Amino acid sequence: MDVIREACNLLKLVLQARAPYDTGNLAINSIRIVGNAVYIGGEIADYAIYTNEPWINRSGKNPNEGWVERAIKEAKPLISRALSGRATVEDVEQTKKMYNTIIERRKKEMVAQRVQEKEEIKGG
Repeated sequence: MDVIREACNLLKLVLQARAPYDTGNLAINSIRIVGNAVYIGGEIADYAIYTNEPWINRSGKNPNEGWVERAIKEAKPLISRALSGRATVEDVEQTKKMYNTIIERRKKEMVAQRVQEKEEIKGG
């Protein structure tokens, strides 16, 4: 097992599970691994940086502010175990399965919400 690659995979999964989720573009398409690094945003979701930062010139507080830091904090013990060799392959696979389940549930919720919105438009 390439522990650096597994650490990147774990961080990516946690970020995908915890990313703000409206259309799913940020979580599904713009969090990716390049080499031994995890990137968020870029051309796919150039707005990504604004999802994590305080709102300027808008009233209220950004409800997603700090989501990247919170996801990293959540992933840190998982990554630490993987890098130190304390995590077994089964531990890593179980953790991946848990986060993939969260990601799939969020996708289904988003689709259901879009269907409901379309039904409301049709009926209203």
